[in-house]
Amino acid sequence: MNITRLTILLVGVGILMQFNNCSPMTKTDGLPSTSILATCDANNVVINGVNVTNPNADINNTNCAVADNNNLYINPQGGDIAVSAGMADFNIGGTCNDGGYSSNQITWTLKYNGTMVRNSGMKYDDQTWNGQCINGKFVMVAHLAYSTAAAPAGDIIGPADDPYNRTGLLEPTTAARQAYTMDITIVGFDTAGTAHVNTIYGVRVINLNPL
Repeated sequence: MNITRLTILLVGVGILMQFNNCSPMTKTDGLPSTSILATCDANNVVINGVNVTNPNADINNTNCAVADNNNLYINPQGGDIAVSAGMADFNIGGTCNDGGYSSNQITWTLKYNGTMVRNSGMKYDDQTWNGQCINGKFVMVAHLAYSTAAAPAGDIIGPADDPYNRTGLLEPTTAARQAYTMDITIVGFDTAGTAHVNTIYGVRVINLNPL
């Protein structure tokens, strides 16, 4: 091998070594790090943009094929809610993980000073308003109004369990608009109908403030 060929070979090897840095050649900046349906990996749970580690999650159950209450979680989007004076209802939605259970239920519970005053299981307009985690997402409606003026006359739109108008976050004992909190909870049900909860990641509290 002559000196010219040896020089070319050494230069080529030097160029190739610049790319042999064990770094991926594929550009990943800007790609989403999580799927719509959260994985069961304890180190890959994102809640409101923050990576959260669940030390109890089964890291071998990465496809959520096995029911596990440690993998239940609820993540309402948008954070706290500002409620205008005339707002009688609003939507709550976000991402969720059903923990691999055969069925699930998502509920909201309205509280004033820590005491439950209304929830999605109370009948309003002749139905309850619980939600479900479907394909990693959920959406449900929270009703603040109360009415007995439905047709036929005298029928209660409801809810009968909380016969007060809380439109715009009115509070009946003070006759003024007040701040409330709302618990959003997911419950998984196994094939026997037994309820399973996750008291850490399966419940979120949002603040409702008068606007």
